[in-house]
Amino acid sequence: MSCPDLLLAIATLSIGLLIMPASSSFAEPLPEGEGIAASYPGDAGLMEHSSVVFVEDFESGKLDPVRWEDVRGRENIDIVSDHVHSGGHACRFTCDQQIDDATAKTWFMPGHKTIFVRWYVWFDQAIMGTSHVFSTPTSNIIDEKWQHRAGGGAGHRPIDSFWTTLEPVRKEGVPDPGVWGFYTYWPLMRSFQSDEGVGDTYYGNRFWPEPPVPVKPGRWICMEVMLKSNTPGQSDGEQACWVEGRLAARFGPGVPNGHWTRDVFHNDPDGEPFEGYEWRSREDVLINMYTMGLYQGPKKDGKAEISRIWYDDIVVATEYVGPQAE
Repeated sequence: MSCPDLLLAIATLSIGLLIMPASSSFAEPLPEGEGIAASYPGDAGLMEHSSVVFVEDFESGKLDPVRWEDVRGRENIDIVSDHVHSGGHACRFTCDQQIDDATAKTWFMPGHKTIFVRWYVWFDQAIMGTSHVFSTPTSNIIDEKWQHRAGGGAGHRPIDSFWTTLEPVRKEGVPDPGVWGFYTYWPLMRSFQSDEGVGDTYYGNRFWPEPPVPVKPGRWICMEVMLKSNTPGQSDGEQACWVEGRLAARFGPGVPNGHWTRDVFHNDPDGEPFEGYEWRSREDVLINMYTMGLYQGPKKDGKAEISRIWYDDIVVATEYVGPQAE
């Protein structure tokens, strides 16, 4: 090949690399339908799978303090036998005060770069007021289990920590409790205080599946979320969610297209490819904590209402779990 031809070939290849679709930054597609749980009917023996790091079916009849090391609002948490997904017990959270919450945390130190959490949840009614439903994988520095509190908590950017939860969000035209959406914290998150996302107060950034997925009360729902760490210094982190084993959303480098307004990413096929997540800046920040819980915020009319949810059959793993097999 002559020198001019070689230069032309190199230039053509370079241009081709620049215009490759952004979605090609995903190394492989995510699974749907059956996962590792398919080989373990009723989740029996699932803890023996090499990818599983935590299983909770509440069949002990209590929140074991060895497994759930930090429990808050214990008076709002009950292990019940009259309303279960499988087996004989489930966990019920009830909030009935003007401002009320309850959470239970477990750690699996030192942690993992990628975590999947599958759980079953039941809403018997609309979630009232300003509420958050926690089913939250969280990262910490591998030798500091409370690192997620270093930034100051709600209203602040985390320091060397990131987390996400998948919860109902009220949406116009959709019956309560609304649609599923991510509520996400990380060190480079955006503020609601300006269109550019710049400010000094930060609450969870919002991401929604497209098309929207309504939350259906009065039934057990199989949910799963994936949280994947980035390479430090790069924005190649991801999060994704499944509803009843169907992939509902995936956010990562190049996917989906959309645009930011304040602290909300809006899906828009004519928008710019999503930049991905720079969750962490150091290798020793790993995903090593899971929280379940319920928060009920203040009501504008000052009246206390009741919010109630049930959890069952929680599995934390490094591979896709999928719905429970019968």
